[in-house]
Amino acid sequence: MGTTGGASDGASATGATTYCTSLEVAQFMWANGGADFSTSTKPTKAAVEALINRVEDQIDSLVRHAWRKATIANEYHDYYGISKRIIGYPRGRLPCRCVHLKHRMIRAFVSGTNKIEIWNSDEWKDLVLEANGYTEGREDDYWINYEEGVIYFHDEEPTLGKDTVRVTYDYGDTIIPGDIKEWCIKQVAVDLTYSDDWTVMTIDNMDRVDLRGKIEQYKEDIKQIRENYEELIVV
Repeated sequence: MGTTGGASDGASATGATTYCTSLEVAQFMWANGGADFSTSTKPTKAAVEALINRVEDQIDSLVRHAWRKATIANEYHDYYGISKRIIGYPRGRLPCRCVHLKHRMIRAFVSGTNKIEIWNSDEWKDLVLEANGYTEGREDDYWINYEEGVIYFHDEEPTLGKDTVRVTYDYGDTIIPGDIKEWCIKQVAVDLTYSDDWTVMTIDNMDRVDLRGKIEQYKEDIKQIRENYEELIVV
Protein backbone atom coordinates (compact mmCIF):
# COMPACT_ATOMS: atom_id res chain seq x y z
CA MET A 1 0.00 0.00 0.00
CA GLY A 2 1.69 3.18 -1.15
CA THR A 3 1.59 6.44 0.70
CA THR A 4 2.79 9.97 0.27
CA GLY A 5 4.44 11.53 3.28
CA GLY A 6 5.38 15.10 4.06
CA ALA A 7 3.55 16.58 1.12
CA SER A 8 4.64 20.08 2.12
CA ASP A 9 8.24 19.39 1.16
CA GLY A 10 7.90 16.70 -1.48
CA ALA A 11 8.59 13.68 0.72
CA SER A 12 7.09 10.31 0.03
CA ALA A 13 7.09 7.05 1.94
CA THR A 14 6.09 3.63 0.65
CA GLY A 15 5.09 0.35 2.20
CA ALA A 16 2.54 -1.14 4.59
CA THR A 17 1.55 0.45 7.89
CA THR A 18 4.53 1.22 10.08
CA TYR A 19 3.71 3.32 13.15
CA CYS A 20 0.89 1.04 14.25
CA THR A 21 -1.15 -1.89 12.94
CA SER A 22 -4.87 -2.36 12.39
CA LEU A 23 -4.82 -4.97 15.17
CA GLU A 24 -3.37 -2.44 17.62
CA VAL A 25 -6.14 0.00 16.69
CA ALA A 26 -8.80 -2.70 17.14
CA GLN A 27 -7.40 -3.69 20.52
CA PHE A 28 -7.17 -0.08 21.66
CA MET A 29 -10.78 0.64 20.66
CA TRP A 30 -11.87 -2.90 21.55
CA ALA A 31 -13.63 -3.09 18.20
CA ASN A 32 -14.68 -6.58 17.12
CA GLY A 33 -13.97 -7.81 20.63
CA GLY A 34 -10.31 -6.88 20.19
CA ALA A 35 -9.91 -9.01 17.07
CA ASP A 36 -8.29 -7.54 13.98
CA PHE A 37 -10.35 -5.93 11.23
CA SER A 38 -11.07 -8.07 8.17
CA THR A 39 -12.74 -7.94 4.77
CA SER A 40 -16.13 -8.44 6.42
CA THR A 41 -15.86 -5.85 9.24
CA LYS A 42 -17.03 -2.27 9.05
CA PRO A 43 -14.70 -0.58 8.33
CA THR A 44 -12.61 -3.19 6.56
CA LYS A 45 -8.99 -3.94 7.37
CA ALA A 46 -7.93 -2.29 4.10
CA ALA A 47 -9.84 0.89 4.99
CA VAL A 48 -8.24 1.06 8.45
CA GLU A 49 -4.76 0.51 6.99
CA ALA A 50 -5.37 3.29 4.46
CA LEU A 51 -6.33 5.59 7.33
CA ILE A 52 -3.20 4.59 9.25
CA ASN A 53 -1.12 5.50 6.19
CA ARG A 54 -2.73 8.94 6.05
CA VAL A 55 -2.09 9.52 9.76
CA GLU A 56 1.54 8.44 9.31
CA ASP A 57 1.88 11.03 6.57
CA GLN A 58 0.35 13.70 8.80
CA ILE A 59 2.76 12.90 11.62
CA ASP A 60 5.78 13.01 9.30
CA SER A 61 4.68 16.34 7.87
CA LEU A 62 3.99 17.93 11.26
CA VAL A 63 7.26 16.92 12.93
CA ARG A 64 9.37 17.05 9.74
CA HIS A 65 10.84 13.64 10.41
CA ALA A 66 10.01 9.97 9.78
CA TRP A 67 10.48 6.64 11.48
CA ARG A 68 10.17 4.79 8.17
CA LYS A 69 11.84 5.19 4.80
CA ALA A 70 10.79 8.49 3.21
CA THR A 71 12.06 10.07 0.01
CA ILE A 72 12.76 13.70 -0.86
CA ALA A 73 13.04 14.46 -4.57
CA ASN A 74 14.95 17.47 -5.94
CA GLU A 75 15.56 19.42 -2.73
CA TYR A 76 17.36 22.64 -3.72
CA HIS A 77 19.98 24.45 -1.66
CA ASP A 78 21.90 27.68 -2.06
CA TYR A 79 25.66 27.36 -1.82
CA TYR A 80 28.09 30.01 -0.63
CA GLY A 81 31.00 27.94 0.62
CA ILE A 82 33.20 29.91 3.00
CA SER A 83 32.68 33.21 1.18
CA LYS A 84 32.79 36.23 3.51
CA ARG A 85 30.28 38.01 1.32
CA ILE A 86 27.39 36.13 2.92
CA ILE A 87 24.61 38.38 4.22
CA GLY A 88 22.05 37.04 6.67
CA TYR A 89 23.73 33.66 7.17
CA PRO A 90 21.55 31.42 9.44
CA ARG A 91 22.13 32.19 13.10
CA GLY A 92 24.21 29.57 14.89
CA ARG A 93 25.53 28.05 11.66
CA LEU A 94 29.03 28.96 10.53
CA PRO A 95 29.83 29.25 6.82
CA CYS A 96 31.28 26.02 5.47
CA ARG A 97 31.70 24.11 2.25
CA CYS A 98 28.53 22.21 2.97
CA VAL A 99 24.73 22.12 2.75
CA HIS A 100 22.34 21.20 5.54
CA LEU A 101 19.53 18.98 4.29
CA LYS A 102 16.00 19.55 5.58
CA HIS A 103 15.99 16.16 7.29
CA ARG A 104 18.31 14.03 9.39
CA MET A 105 19.00 10.29 9.72
CA ILE A 106 19.82 10.06 6.02
CA ARG A 107 19.87 6.63 4.40
CA ALA A 108 22.85 5.53 2.27
CA PHE A 109 22.91 7.08 -1.20
CA VAL A 110 22.39 4.61 -4.05
CA SER A 111 23.76 5.31 -7.52
CA GLY A 112 20.99 5.71 -10.07
CA THR A 113 18.31 6.23 -7.41
CA ASN A 114 19.58 8.97 -5.11
CA LYS A 115 21.42 12.07 -6.29
CA ILE A 116 23.73 14.82 -5.06
CA GLU A 117 23.73 17.17 -8.04
CA ILE A 118 25.90 20.27 -8.14
CA TRP A 119 25.64 23.06 -10.67
CA ASN A 120 29.06 23.65 -12.19
CA SER A 121 28.84 26.78 -14.35
CA ASP A 122 26.80 25.25 -17.19
CA GLU A 123 25.58 21.76 -16.20
CA TRP A 124 24.46 19.52 -13.35
CA LYS A 125 26.93 16.90 -12.11
CA ASP A 126 25.71 13.98 -10.02
CA LEU A 127 28.34 13.06 -7.44
CA VAL A 128 26.56 9.82 -6.52
CA LEU A 129 26.27 8.32 -10.00
CA GLU A 130 29.03 5.72 -10.24
CA ALA A 131 29.62 6.39 -13.93
CA ASN A 132 30.74 9.93 -13.11
CA GLY A 133 33.68 8.66 -11.06
CA TYR A 134 33.29 10.72 -7.90
CA THR A 135 34.31 9.32 -4.51
CA GLU A 136 32.72 9.74 -1.08
CA GLY A 137 35.16 10.25 1.80
CA ARG A 138 36.58 12.94 4.06
CA GLU A 139 39.63 13.35 1.85
CA ASP A 140 37.81 12.76 -1.45
CA ASP A 141 35.21 14.62 -3.49
CA TYR A 142 32.53 14.87 -0.79
CA TRP A 143 31.45 13.28 2.48
CA ILE A 144 28.20 13.04 4.42
CA ASN A 145 27.16 13.28 8.05
CA TYR A 146 24.24 10.87 7.76
CA GLU A 147 22.96 11.34 11.29
CA GLU A 148 22.71 15.14 11.08
CA GLY A 149 21.97 15.38 7.35
CA VAL A 150 24.95 17.47 6.22
CA ILE A 151 26.82 17.13 2.91
CA TYR A 152 30.39 18.47 2.85
CA PHE A 153 32.21 19.26 -0.40
CA HIS A 154 35.95 18.75 -0.70
CA ASP A 155 37.57 18.14 -4.10
CA GLU A 156 34.41 18.91 -6.08
CA GLU A 157 32.49 22.05 -5.19
CA PRO A 158 29.27 23.64 -6.55
CA THR A 159 29.17 27.06 -8.15
CA LEU A 160 28.52 29.79 -5.57
CA GLY A 161 24.97 31.07 -5.68
CA LYS A 162 21.31 30.26 -5.34
CA ASP A 163 19.91 26.76 -5.97
CA THR A 164 23.23 25.32 -7.10
CA VAL A 165 22.81 22.05 -5.15
CA ARG A 166 19.98 19.61 -5.85
CA VAL A 167 19.57 16.47 -3.73
CA THR A 168 17.31 13.42 -3.96
CA TYR A 169 17.62 11.25 -0.88
CA ASP A 170 15.99 8.82 1.54
CA TYR A 171 15.76 9.44 5.25
CA GLY A 172 14.08 8.10 8.37
CA ASP A 173 14.75 6.37 11.68
CA THR A 174 14.26 2.63 11.99
CA ILE A 175 13.06 2.44 15.62
CA ILE A 176 9.56 3.78 16.32
CA PRO A 177 9.23 5.66 19.65
CA GLY A 178 6.37 4.64 21.91
CA ASP A 179 4.78 8.09 21.82
CA ILE A 180 4.73 8.12 18.02
CA LYS A 181 2.91 4.77 18.08
CA GLU A 182 0.50 6.18 20.66
CA TRP A 183 -0.10 9.27 18.52
CA CYS A 184 -0.87 7.15 15.47
CA ILE A 185 -3.24 4.77 17.28
CA LYS A 186 -5.16 7.53 19.02
CA GLN A 187 -5.46 9.69 15.90
CA VAL A 188 -6.80 6.73 13.93
CA ALA A 189 -9.26 6.04 16.76
CA VAL A 190 -10.42 9.66 16.66
CA ASP A 191 -10.84 9.62 12.87
CA LEU A 192 -12.68 6.30 12.90
CA THR A 193 -15.07 7.50 15.57
CA TYR A 194 -15.92 10.61 13.60
CA SER A 195 -16.36 8.70 10.34
CA ASP A 196 -18.48 5.79 11.60
CA ASP A 197 -21.46 5.42 13.90
CA TRP A 198 -19.43 4.00 16.79
CA THR A 199 -20.94 6.09 19.56
CA VAL A 200 -21.02 3.01 21.77
CA MET A 201 -18.31 0.35 21.57
CA THR A 202 -18.38 -3.05 23.24
CA ILE A 203 -15.60 -3.33 25.81
CA ASP A 204 -16.54 -6.83 26.99
CA ASN A 205 -19.67 -8.87 27.42
CA MET A 206 -20.63 -7.04 30.60
CA ASP A 207 -19.56 -3.46 29.99
CA ARG A 208 -20.24 -0.81 27.33
CA VAL A 209 -18.88 2.73 27.33
CA ASP A 210 -19.38 5.88 25.34
CA LEU A 211 -16.25 6.05 23.15
CA ARG A 212 -17.04 9.56 22.00
CA GLY A 213 -16.65 10.69 25.59
CA LYS A 214 -12.97 9.73 25.40
CA ILE A 215 -12.20 11.47 22.12
CA GLU A 216 -11.39 14.83 23.71
CA GLN A 217 -8.87 13.14 26.00
CA TYR A 218 -7.29 11.37 23.03
CA LYS A 219 -6.99 14.70 21.25
CA GLU A 220 -5.34 16.28 24.30
CA ASP A 221 -2.85 13.40 24.48
CA ILE A 222 -2.05 13.83 20.78
CA LYS A 223 -1.61 17.58 21.23
CA GLN A 224 0.91 17.04 24.04
CA ILE A 225 2.95 14.55 22.02
CA ARG A 226 2.96 16.90 19.04
CA GLU A 227 4.07 19.84 21.17
CA ASN A 228 6.95 17.80 22.58
CA TYR A 229 8.24 17.08 19.07
CA GLU A 230 7.71 20.67 17.94
CA GLU A 231 9.95 21.77 20.83
CA LEU A 232 12.63 19.40 19.54
CA ILE A 233 12.33 20.98 16.08
CA VAL A 234 12.87 24.46 17.52
CA VAL A 235 15.95 23.31 19.42
